[in-house]
Amino acid sequence: MRHYIRQLIGLLIVGVALASCQKDKPTEADFGSIELSQSELSFDRSAGVQEVNVKVCNRCGDAIDWIYSITPQVEWLTVTPSDNKLAIATTENHSSKERHATVSVISDNNLVRHITVSQKGADLQLDLSQLSGDKLQLPSMGGEKYLQVIGGEISWDQITASEEWLAITPLQDSQSIKLAAPRNHSTEPRQAIVTIKKADASELTITVEQAGQLEYFVPYQESHKYMVYKDLVAYEEARGFKVVQIQFGDSDFGSPDALLFETSSQKLPEINYFHSLDSHFVYDQVMILLSDPKEFQKEGGYLQYLKDLGYKERYNSKPESPKLISPDGFLVASLFHETRYNEYYVRFNPQYLPDKPLPTFDKLPVYTDEIQKRIYDPRVKFKDISAWEKSLGSKVLIEMPIGNNDPQHPDEMWAAIYQTNQETDVDKQEFRFYEFHLSLLRSTPEELQSVRLLRLCYNDCERVIFETSPGQFRTTPEFEALAESEGFIFYGMNMDGVNFVNKEKGLKMVVLMYMSPEIFGAKKTATIRYEKLPQESGTSAVATNNLQEPQETLTSVPARRYNTRNF
Repeated sequence: MRHYIRQLIGLLIVGVALASCQKDKPTEADFGSIELSQSELSFDRSAGVQEVNVKVCNRCGDAIDWIYSITPQVEWLTVTPSDNKLAIATTENHSSKERHATVSVISDNNLVRHITVSQKGADLQLDLSQLSGDKLQLPSMGGEKYLQVIGGEISWDQITASEEWLAITPLQDSQSIKLAAPRNHSTEPRQAIVTIKKADASELTITVEQAGQLEYFVPYQESHKYMVYKDLVAYEEARGFKVVQIQFGDSDFGSPDALLFETSSQKLPEINYFHSLDSHFVYDQVMILLSDPKEFQKEGGYLQYLKDLGYKERYNSKPESPKLISPDGFLVASLFHETRYNEYYVRFNPQYLPDKPLPTFDKLPVYTDEIQKRIYDPRVKFKDISAWEKSLGSKVLIEMPIGNNDPQHPDEMWAAIYQTNQETDVDKQEFRFYEFHLSLLRSTPEELQSVRLLRLCYNDCERVIFETSPGQFRTTPEFEALAESEGFIFYGMNMDGVNFVNKEKGLKMVVLMYMSPEIFGAKKTATIRYEKLPQESGTSAVATNNLQEPQETLTSVPARRYNTRNF
């Protein structure tokens, strides 16, 4: 019995001892705890940041210090601790491969918890900013473009083009693909498909389109603005033209600015823009080189192209030397022969246009019968005109003798201006401006002191003209249309003013702007006068030397831009 009791006591002692050993083995709770709000983070390929809340305590529940580590050490992952948080950030993954890292949180008493981080790889990405729509455009004259690989991986030895005219050059060191095309000699555009094989064996395709040659074209048409080189260059390069020369103006010599482009057209191989120093236009003249002058003559291809665009023939246009005006009236096109190099150009000159409609007369102002029988009769002298105007109630503004300009005949009257009586003057002319025949002008005795010319003057000058810049003017489109409806066709300009000709009536109408503070005050006055055209062989044919057509040159002012005559 005693032996049994001893055995039982021994077993109890062993059991107590074993229990005592098990209680002494530490558990995590004996050391404390680490709590994480997330233990797995997943990022897409773009750069991003995610936060993980971290709580680290000892076994009594008190917060203790902790640190973190990154395994493996990678540049694409950064960790920023703050206020029991970890801000875990990734950079953009340009590789097509997924990447991984582990962030470990370690307490002062050596507890450890892990956060696994994964970031997806990039699909193949190219810089497609050069694409227009869904196509990469190349100019007709040929050129190069580069496609930059900005994400993912490709098989650099498996980039192909569907057409032989498009050359492919992989540039792995710079992560780009060079595409090059020669000149497209056709007027039709052409396409090629570029196939790029990805690392996963799938494919990406890009359509490359090369423009066809322009057979014909017109200049850049941006009116009423100063020359901006980048605008012109961008416009012409978009058409496939190549700038080959830029000449800047010299203020000492007044040379024009110039831009020269090589075009994609075999028929019009060159276009030149010229800009004068004081101009208000984007250009003052454009010269388009003709490979064959017949292109701009009767039945020529370029002439017909312009007519199809709405260009119409204007005054003194001839089959061998046409002159056309654009539908909006802005550009005048004419043939120009450069004799030094024996080259032919189509020359385009811009014209000013008003910013708004300017109503004109109901009928064209003309000399009345009463006026005609006085100004065309050499027996009617200055004193007769003066008496007649005064009888109408007109006010004498000036009656000017020649004076010291002709000491032998100082009393001869050179000019007279009368302000009309608006109540009695049926034509509502504010002023009539007469000039008389003088001995100084070698007038015959019969015509001496008779009327040499008469200007009808209107204070409402915008019924006839508008200012293009201070002191410079142009006839309004409305007045020109009225003149044309009554048989007077615009016929250029000379020092006298703007000329309109009615061949049927044998008359020339001349328009000018007058300014004289002493006479008209601050008003700008439009004047209209008529001349009889000289006759040839008993007919009313126009004498070609009478109109003094302007000789336009590369440095000339824009067509139909005229200086004001000051009295």
